[in-house]
Amino acid sequence: MAKVKYLMQGLSKRENHRNYLETLIGLEDANEIILSVAFLTSEGVYVLEESLKKNREKITFYVGCRNGVTSLQGIISLLNIGINPILVDTGSNNFIFHPKVFFAQSNNQALSTVGSANFTYGGLIKNLESSALLELDFSVIEDKVYVDDLLSTFNTLSSSFPENVFQIKTVDEAQLLFEEGRLINEKTSKVVVKGKSKGSKRVAPSMQLEHDHVNVPKREKTSLVGSKDDEKSETVIVQDKGLNLVEVWKSKELTKRDLNIQTGGKTNVTGSMLLKKGTYKVDQQVYFREKVFADLEWQPKEGKPSYFHYANATFYFIVEGVDFGSYLLEMKHDTRTNTKTYHQRQPMTHLFWGESRHLISNPHLLGKTLRLMKVRNSKSEFLLEIN
Repeated sequence: MAKVKYLMQGLSKRENHRNYLETLIGLEDANEIILSVAFLTSEGVYVLEESLKKNREKITFYVGCRNGVTSLQGIISLLNIGINPILVDTGSNNFIFHPKVFFAQSNNQALSTVGSANFTYGGLIKNLESSALLELDFSVIEDKVYVDDLLSTFNTLSSSFPENVFQIKTVDEAQLLFEEGRLINEKTSKVVVKGKSKGSKRVAPSMQLEHDHVNVPKREKTSLVGSKDDEKSETVIVQDKGLNLVEVWKSKELTKRDLNIQTGGKTNVTGSMLLKKGTYKVDQQVYFREKVFADLEWQPKEGKPSYFHYANATFYFIVEGVDFGSYLLEMKHDTRTNTKTYHQRQPMTHLFWGESRHLISNPHLLGKTLRLMKVRNSKSEFLLEIN
């Protein structure tokens, strides 16, 4: 059976993942090495650079991206060594690639580490991190099964999700990933960075994974326009502009009706989304017209009933962490207060998807939530984020 040891980094100078990985990567007569981490930075590569160089031809390096940590500089550091990493983009920033597995094998034995350490300075040296260290003997059938399962799992990952698991071979390819928001720049200050889509196309599909579900109680959202919480904002990079935003509304789980997804039969999609209470406790009949969109120019439209008022606004779209640019969208508000719909306290404001419909009419977005944010110091700019 495998010999197993436990490594706890941070309790002594010599007990760290960097020192152990020098042994693993330098395994005598190694014929295959697999390194897998969620996060990678240039400092993480630097502290193991010499060991990586020695066995670079044998290394397959899996790295997570679109996670706010893996950096352009880290990927370029690997490329400069001669290692072409395989990046794993889940297609969403709502769940990420997270395995921390280090493995090396020769003809007769293998070393394997499974734990918490990433390829960052903190993960390899500074943080409190732990791992199980396995020394495997191929003459033991259980050890050989473990190795076969490990190798098969990573091979299956690549073959099952070719659009999400891909190899980077050039600096230009890495630079493109940075521009799309899937890698960060280590030199910039920490803001919420959203990548850009090319031609309003999805950068990568969301990986459809099998997983259990646990219902977690949701905290009520109380931050409303005009409240004290209104001062809480975030900066988002959209189309090379730093937008200072305040959240003004958040939907419940999105439905086919919200996303304009055809349900079958003769039912036609409406082309719009009703703006309801969502997770906020607002008066859905007046909140959007009188508070969120109060600064817009609302007016009747020729050829339409005079009680319908219309307005236009610019909406930036961020879908699962990717910036899809801006769209001029129309809204409609029913001003009547003597209808059955009004007395039933139904929502009165519609947002028409218009030319953005191809972005949101996507079954993968079902069950996700939409955040509506207002651009500070602007009367007619907003951001819609689905995540």
